[in-house]
Amino acid sequence: MNEYGTQLTAHSSQLTAHSIALIAKELKISEAIDYFENIKFENNNRDIKDVKTIGIFFSMMYNGGAQHVVAASCQIWDNMGYKVVLYTTEPPNPKDYYYPETVKRIVIPNYINLEARLAKLEQSLKEEHVDLFVYHAWLYPSLLYDMMLMKSLNIKFIVHAHGLFVWPYSHFNIYSANSHRIFGMCDAVATLADMSNDFYKLCGCASYLVQNPVPDYLKNINKTANLNSKKILWLGRIDAGKRLIDAVKIFERVHEKFPDYTLEVVGRDFDNSFPAVKKYCDAKNLNNFINFQGYQTDVNKFYQDAALMLITSEMEGYPYTLLESKAHGLPTVMYSLPYLSLVKDGK
Repeated sequence: MNEYGTQLTAHSSQLTAHSIALIAKELKISEAIDYFENIKFENNNRDIKDVKTIGIFFSMMYNGGAQHVVAASCQIWDNMGYKVVLYTTEPPNPKDYYYPETVKRIVIPNYINLEARLAKLEQSLKEEHVDLFVYHAWLYPSLLYDMMLMKSLNIKFIVHAHGLFVWPYSHFNIYSANSHRIFGMCDAVATLADMSNDFYKLCGCASYLVQNPVPDYLKNINKTANLNSKKILWLGRIDAGKRLIDAVKIFERVHEKFPDYTLEVVGRDFDNSFPAVKKYCDAKNLNNFINFQGYQTDVNKFYQDAALMLITSEMEGYPYTLLESKAHGLPTVMYSLPYLSLVKDGK
């Protein structure tokens, strides 16, 4: 393929970490997709019924709903008798959500050092005899290249899309413009909303609608909201998309009529959006009525102490906070996100 550089030879189903890293370096992403789409992976015929080892990837294991799902999935598959290998870019952390000790965790480089990442993956996937890989970081920059390595190794590859299909297009870039083609090369895409499922099917993807697993501890909660409480709860990762500033402005208006109420904010700053929130609170003299609790591993007590849950996300895929608030019987006020399966019942 001279048009893509003299160092790239004819299409080969025997891609290696080095050759994939070279393609990523030499070609634009659209050109790399052109290249990969024409590869016939001769040995990619593994029967899903023969799967014994499942690999799973997310960059970290704390501070988010997707991480909750990864941890719960590890536990479910481990209980089913599969060998589970968890890949992350961050090392184990005391804040990590629980997953069984029998799950083997392997830390790999992030996408910035692509060749080292692919080399570590290639070695580990072979050593662990991974049959099926579930990729939860559905917008991760190296998804395409990680997938090509696995397809070359005859590993079934599934993307678990944790957000609505429009997310990539909301911050338009080259990746988002080509994301439907990337997903089209996966063995399957797991989606969380009818709308996303229909979209990816229209794109030619093997798309399946799924529901995220509900952890056992949530199934066993028998609580109703403490309506006599004077606490409003906002819980989540503090980033621009969660719109904590909206919650603060809403509470400001509530506080004018109900001055004895407080807003409990549980979560940590993820993208440096918190300073603007704090500055607003300082300017409006709200600091005595808004309690910033920081990151918490045990959030049940906050649900049990609150009278109302406030969710201000501009977009969600399967909001874990809504699942938790429902389990605790806590009334929730949120923006209208009618595509969410969790609100289809109107409750």
